[in-house]
Amino acid sequence: AWGEGVAVDHTNFLPSPNLWERLSDAGVEPITVQPGNFGGTRLSSVLYRGCRFEPAYTAQEMVDATLQMAATPRRLIVTYVPHVDVAAHVSGQASSEYADALQFVGRVWEQLALRLPAGVVMVGTADHGHIDYPKSAIAALDKRDEKGLVLYGDSRAMFVKGDGRPLANRLPAVWLPFDEIADWWGPGPAHPQFSRRAPDGVLLADPGHILMHKHSDDRLIGHHGGLESAERVVPMLIAAGVG
Repeated sequence: AWGEGVAVDHTNFLPSPNLWERLSDAGVEPITVQPGNFGGTRLSSVLYRGCRFEPAYTAQEMVDATLQMAATPRRLIVTYVPHVDVAAHVSGQASSEYADALQFVGRVWEQLALRLPAGVVMVGTADHGHIDYPKSAIAALDKRDEKGLVLYGDSRAMFVKGDGRPLANRLPAVWLPFDEIADWWGPGPAHPQFSRRAPDGVLLADPGHILMHKHSDDRLIGHHGGLESAERVVPMLIAAGVG
């Protein structure tokens, strides 16, 4: 929760070949443009193995780098602008910080769309939605609840190694055993370590509630990971360079 190192093989954490490696095998060069401080981190090494990482330190650098590299054919460029996600989590969607983040990302999109090279198509989307929750929505687990269990995942969908049924009886949540959620991880083939990593089930928080274990960050306002439409439905924008 506080940035401590995790004793795992980061390089081989995801299955091989991953998306970037499959693109390269198909003759498409994968590139990601991201805030420069993400470069060289363990999470980046997990997510972007086989992908060229291009750091940017300002919005203008991000726009210019994306457009410059998009001028070369047979490239897939993923440009990540984190501002909306951070503001939603930390400050909530009713905040001025969230409004500022939306405006920032909107300006980046507009600059890219106006300058796209001919033949280039740009798709803008997000990976999830957010819902703001007050402190009163927190259902906190105590030490007795966590005894003999391993808890991980999200505040809206908490994965459990062990039997989570007793917890569901007293928490605002339903228990879904693994057999009912196995397809959440796709059709396979599974990673060789998946059976070790997979939960025995998930505690799916009821609408209007979030679940917190001892390692959860209760400072956050925006949460996601459940099945409400506001968490699952995301926007999609499309622009094309006409030259």
